[in-house]
Amino acid sequence: MVVDFSAGLRDKDLNDEVSVNDINVLRLSFESIVKVLAPFVPHICEELWEILGHKPGIFSVPWPTYDENAIAADQVEMVIQINGKVRSKLVVPSEINEDDLKSRVMEDQKIIENLDGKKIIKTIVIPKKLVNLVVR
Repeated sequence: MVVDFSAGLRDKDLNDEVSVNDINVLRLSFESIVKVLAPFVPHICEELWEILGHKPGIFSVPWPTYDENAIAADQVEMVIQINGKVRSKLVVPSEINEDDLKSRVMEDQKIIENLDGKKIIKTIVIPKKLVNLVVR
């Protein structure tokens, strides 16, 4: 991934604003990687930290932080089971309510084929993971 990103940077015109943003993202990524690796390979990371242009030692800077909202998934892949056996998968919004999810499951073509003439006894929903239809 880093190799592809750096190769893409090599081919770009460094005068446009997008390229400058790409370089800043790459630099921030390298700095975060060096911070995380520092406890395991301190001597190398200290040298890399200096190469990146920082004067105080790497162990005097805070640990990298993250934004929980940035890593939250907008959509999730739900496994659809019939009697405990996987029959289909659906990609749905992560905040879908249970009734909408059940209706989307019942519209899935694979589920319709597998339910041919069978009666649904119970529907078990585990949010953001799976839906299991118990049938006879």
